[in-house]
Amino acid sequence: MGQDDHSADPPASRTMPAASARLADPEQRALIEALAEEELEQVKTRFFTAMAHELRTPLASLRLAAGLLVQAPPPGATEEHRQLFQLMLQS
Repeated sequence: MGQDDHSADPPASRTMPAASARLADPEQRALIEALAEEELEQVKTRFFTAMAHELRTPLASLRLAAGLLVQAPPPGATEEHRQLFQLMLQS
């Protein structure tokens, strides 16, 4: 092992100055930021799509139940109950 042998050096220590110099370039920094922003938008879109999907199924069941209560209120339902059933359906 000679003095020029860098095999014991971690790879990051050899590439760090070059990586830092590249990140210092404003054009490259802007490109990285734009790519990160685009990726963040894609993650947000996937998240909201998944959340909408997860909420639709239980909400559809609730809407169906509210519709049934409006169409055929249970025996003994008062006018106030009917108004609440209608409000549930509209909401």
